[in-house]
Order: sequence, then C-alpha cells, then structure tokens
Amino acid sequence: MFLHRPEYKAQLVKLLTIVFAFCSIMYELLLAQSLSSTMGNTILRYNMTIGLYVAAMGFGAIIYSRLDHSFKDVTFIKVETLLAILGFFAPFLVLIFDSLMFKTSQNLSLHFYSSSIQWPIFFFNHFLIIAIGFLSGYELPMLMDMYKQFSKKSSMQILAVDYVGTLLGALCFPLLILPYFSIFKIGCVIAMINVFFTMFYIRFFCWKKGLVKYLLFLMTLFLLIGGEVVGLFSFEKLVMNNFYYR
Repeated sequence: MFLHRPEYKAQLVKLLTIVFAFCSIMYELLLAQSLSSTMGNTILRYNMTIGLYVAAMGFGAIIYSRLDHSFKDVTFIKVETLLAILGFFAPFLVLIFDSLMFKTSQNLSLHFYSSSIQWPIFFFNHFLIIAIGFLSGYELPMLMDMYKQFSKKSSMQILAVDYVGTLLGALCFPLLILPYFSIFKIGCVIAMINVFFTMFYIRFFCWKKGLVKYLLFLMTLFLLIGGEVVGLFSFEKLVMNNFYYR
C-alpha cells in the first residue's frame, strides 16, 4: 500500500503532529475556561494556563532528551492515551474538586476563600495544566524522532507543523467551538479525536502482535468516550447539579 512508503509516512507524521497539537491546546483552553468559571478572573486564568502549558512543555521535552533510549512505539501510545484520558476528565475534575473543597470548608467552619481552602484548589487545578503540558512536551520530540525514521529532511519541520496545529486550536476554540458547545462536549469530542488518531498511528506505523492489546485498549476507550457522547447531556447535568450549583 502506498501509505507504507517512507515519503508518505513522513507526511502522515506531519498530519499526526497537527492533530495532536490541536488536541493539546484545546485541552488547555478547556481548562482555562473551567478555571475562569470556578476561580474567576478570566484574563489571569488564560494567561496562567498558557504560561504554565508552555513551561511544562519545555520541561517534558528536557526529560525526554535526557532519557537514554530511542523512540518507542509503546511509550508514544501510552502518552497519547494519558493525554486523551486527562484531557477529557480535567474539566470535570475541576468542578468536582472545587465542590469537595467547598463542602470541606463548611464541615470545618472555614471561609471558602481562606488560604487553607484556596491554596489546595490552586495547586490541584494548576497541576492538571502542568500534567497536560508535560505530556505534550514529551510527545513533541517523539514525533520529531519518528519523522527522522522516514525523511532525511530536518525534523524542525515537525516543530513548525506543531505550531500550525496549536494556532488552529487557538483560533477554532473561541471562534467556532466554544460559542456553540459546552466544555464537556468539546472535551469529549477532542478526546475521541486524540484516541482515533492514536489508533491510526498503531495501524500505519506499528502494526505488531505485541501492540494489539494497546489497540484493543484504545478501542475500548474510544467506545466508552463515544458512548459518553450519547449520554453526555444527562451526565453533564448530573455533574453540574451536584458539583457546581451550590
């Protein structure tokens, strides 16, 4: 099949890079919107999110560069799976943790806006940002190493393509997506895209017997998230009623 030729695989790596960069920035923007709803000060939340995201990406790239091993299919699949799971659940986790801390403040007779309540919320929420940024930063040099396997051209092209994917996500989120869909529905669809293209990677880049279990796992995750789309309205309503409206 022509898609298995090196020159075409190099182009497929670029496609994967654009999609995964799009998904990563979307996860972060969803978190920024969630934090602006629960913590207030929208401008600060977006600036903090993007700043921590970029810094965490740099840290993830450094960690990858210091590990003494070549590119591994299994590691890449694990990173993408973690990104899909964390990116999907992060907005829910923000609301749930905020509600739990509110109930804790009531049980302990503490003011909700006291430092003993707000600091744990701050660290938990921003840990989610850093975790997604770290995984995204760890992912990028792996894509660059993957590109080197199929092309003699500079792997810096992958870095440029990654910026394009990030730009697309940054533009689509406020202009085409957020005005029409809730953050939960957006997160669900983006996670499905993430999982689908990870399965695409397995099919065209590492179709080995040892990776079948990961494909089955991703298919299960894909179906679970897909099933969530069908019942997302009720699930979203349940979360909002129990963990947001107090």
